[in-house]
Amino acid sequence: MRSLNRIIWLGVLCSVFIAVMGMIARDVYHPNISLYKLVKYGLAVSMLLLIIWFVNLWFYFFFKNKKPVSTVVKVAVISLTDFGLIGLFIVLKRYGLFASFQDYFLLDMQVFVRFFLAVLWTTSVQFTFINAIQKEVLIQHNEQLRNENLVAELEGLRQQINPHFLFNSLGTLRVMVRDKDENAEEYILRLAAVYRQFLSKRNDSTTTLQEELGFLENYLFMLKFRYEAGLNLLIDLDATNQFKHLPTGCLQLLMENCIKHNVVSTSKPLSVRLYQESPASITVENNKQPRQTQEESTGIGLDNLRKRYALLGRSDAVTIRETDHLFAVSIALIN
Repeated sequence: MRSLNRIIWLGVLCSVFIAVMGMIARDVYHPNISLYKLVKYGLAVSMLLLIIWFVNLWFYFFFKNKKPVSTVVKVAVISLTDFGLIGLFIVLKRYGLFASFQDYFLLDMQVFVRFFLAVLWTTSVQFTFINAIQKEVLIQHNEQLRNENLVAELEGLRQQINPHFLFNSLGTLRVMVRDKDENAEEYILRLAAVYRQFLSKRNDSTTTLQEELGFLENYLFMLKFRYEAGLNLLIDLDATNQFKHLPTGCLQLLMENCIKHNVVSTSKPLSVRLYQESPASITVENNKQPRQTQEESTGIGLDNLRKRYALLGRSDAVTIRETDHLFAVSIALIN
């Protein structure tokens, strides 16, 4: 509707502009024509051009809603219609309907040539403008589809984390129940608290570092039930970055990645350190002590994190550094 209004107002402006230009550049053979007749001439020109403008606009929508029609046919139909309207105007002038034109032009051919040039100009402006609007609408539509697809893909990647986390948590809970661990009830309460946080952030693609650390605290409380002194975590982060953003659940994902690929036991403790090498990133670093038998991969991990950052416009946000004794993943903070 907004685009249609723009086309209508452009037609009004073009018809008035051409009529005014015709009044200013009137024939020198009629220098004494009255202002009243000039105004009548201008109104007649504007009305005819505006009628032609709307007729051409109707043809545009008519052909648009029909089966594909060749450009030659479209141009032929519109041209014949426009010429017919100009011819009708000349016939009506002959019968005295437009008396001011009798004083303004000597010959009908003068009327036809001037209207032909005016219609050619307005039609060119009209269809150039319509094509520009079509292109603008198409770009907006494609951008909207792209954004919707990105949101859907991002949501799919983010939701992969929840089932994976639940699978691991239920595995731990099964062991605790089997061993009649007195902390099983507390573990269930913590699991419920973590899932409440999941649900509260289910529509958010990113979260603040402060919120993510709060989530990580609950998550680590659960891990401590299973690994006790076998897991050590040191957090050394700048408090000024607490309100910068990062993908929701990414620290939990990186912690899971550390545990998944390394031995975690009281005899061989796994030490994980969260620190900042620069204000723009966070590094999660652990000592390497690979498992003899690797846990079956579910396809969720660093690749998931890369894709989520890419969908947020940061394709280079995940950096991996590995030595014989250390494995570190640096992720970017989003302002």
